[in-house]
Amino acid sequence: MENLKIKDLKLLTEVERFSSLRALSRHLKMEPQNLSKKIDQIEVELNAKILERSPRGISLTEEGVLIINKCKEVLQSCYEINELKSELNPYEDYLNISSRGFLVQYLSGALSNAFNNSGQNIGLRFMDQSPEAMEKSARDNQLHIVYTFGDVDLGKSWQKNKIGELPYHFVVKKDHPLKDKIKIEDFLKYRCVGMSYIEKNRVIVPSMMKVNRKTLLRGFDSENTNYTKQIILNTNQIGFLPKSAILDEVETNKLKILNITGVKNRPRSVYLEVHIDKVSNDNYLLAKNASLEAFMKFKLD
Repeated sequence: MENLKIKDLKLLTEVERFSSLRALSRHLKMEPQNLSKKIDQIEVELNAKILERSPRGISLTEEGVLIINKCKEVLQSCYEINELKSELNPYEDYLNISSRGFLVQYLSGALSNAFNNSGQNIGLRFMDQSPEAMEKSARDNQLHIVYTFGDVDLGKSWQKNKIGELPYHFVVKKDHPLKDKIKIEDFLKYRCVGMSYIEKNRVIVPSMMKVNRKTLLRGFDSENTNYTKQIILNTNQIGFLPKSAILDEVETNKLKILNITGVKNRPRSVYLEVHIDKVSNDNYLLAKNASLEAFMKFKLD
């Protein structure tokens, strides 16, 4: 029995709910042949006959009923132990992951899939924090993994790896008067909202953009990408946003990317930073590989 895992016990507790392997496989999102092999392996490991198979479906043997009832007891005990651990140390089995919201939203799916498929019994907590709040939390040892831009120094316990570059684009709604390729004079007729800031009624261009003219008139700033997208979708204003924040809208043709003569977009370097004293090497490699794979999407553009 030493080769059995908790997920094997959970699988057995699902068997009694279905009358066919095909129905059970759909529920478990497994191929029927793989499910059948897994049950065979469990039966060999337990030296017991759990299922009777026939053209009409599956049914539990008497031995199978006893084994499944015992599995339920074991799983309930595991649940109670985890509940007790959570009361003593609520975040012991979690990795606290922080960055800006648009990056967390993009990477959370890739990271969740990687950790789920690895079989690691660990939870992921994603936090959207401002750069200042994120840096403070990291220095207060409240975070395990952080995604940063530029040269943020979180301290000697943190290991930094560049995982990719994040493009930023000027975007407008699909029926905007501007065409795909425009002159900067046409661009300046519209307000600009996004990753920028105001100085004496002018929007100062961020460092990741190179613009022949150093200022853009009649603009304003928005730190929140979702708020910015709503402005762009409902007005003729132009947005300047990270590619990760507009993937869905561009793919569904709600937003289109502008190609502006005289303006060259510069991507921002993104770094994965891991607290080496709190994160195991296996979890560090999982996060790193999942992040690198996610950023491959931007390299192909």
